[in-house]
Amino acid sequence: MSALSFDAVVLASIALADAIRDDKTLIGWPDGANPVTIDDAYRIQNQTHKILAREQAGWKVGWTTRKLQEANGVSEPMAGRVPSATVVPSGTMVREPRFANLKCEAELVFRFAYALPARKAPYSERELTAARPLKSSDPALSIRAERDGLALLPTTARTQGSCWARRSRPGTRSIAQP
Repeated sequence: MSALSFDAVVLASIALADAIRDDKTLIGWPDGANPVTIDDAYRIQNQTHKILAREQAGWKVGWTTRKLQEANGVSEPMAGRVPSATVVPSGTMVREPRFANLKCEAELVFRFAYALPARKAPYSERELTAARPLKSSDPALSIRAERDGLALLPTTARTQGSCWARRSRPGTRSIAQP
């Protein structure tokens, strides 16, 4: 359930979009626009995506294990958009002198033949097997620095219910097979 009004979501999204465009880190949210729920975070993410009008290559899903979810105070995996401009073909040499302390994560890229209809209940393994929506899966690498990726997630109580924002910086690339 969202705690923010539509106006507060727009205000937060404008601040985040400005930070992304200016290649800056967002330090704090505008007054009255601090996301406190997962729904708030996703609403801000969606509105920011609309403001930036960037082509989307796909989705990144994180915190897929119960242990990671518990450590980060969430009850389910979190998803974030992957902008097309951050995806390069396999074999591309990525040079990014602004980054220090680069990290490389092994990822799996899934391509779907079609979208399953949205519904409240999750699809069972049997339903997914029968529907055969998966077109292919490929290994990939995600190269990132300390502050990258497009994700808005409320943190746990240890940070007084604040929200952190990590954003895609120019030069961050997900490397996947073409």
